[in-house]
Amino acid sequence: MAYLVVSYAWSFIVGLLTGGAVMMNTDGTFHFEAIQLLGYIPSLALLLPTLGVCVRRLHDVGKSGWWYFLNFVCCVGSLYLLYLYIQDSEGDNEYGPRPQN
Repeated sequence: MAYLVVSYAWSFIVGLLTGGAVMMNTDGTFHFEAIQLLGYIPSLALLLPTLGVCVRRLHDVGKSGWWYFLNFVCCVGSLYLLYLYIQDSEGDNEYGPRPQN
């Protein structure tokens, strides 16, 4: 949730600075302003914390963090990961004790 709030707020600020997301050239082609690259800053800043949360959640259900790479296989892999993320923790496992509520 915090990721979405930061991303949307940052996109709004960058949009105000650039006057819009895409500008049209006189020949009808689109180009991005250099300042719009600032829109990627929140994604890069939150990449490692997001990855850490996903790996910890996989550990809670007894899976290795390497399962996270199913995101890069296809949408079926992402759907399976979503299923794993919403599962109840299995209790104490090789990665540590069951997290408290």
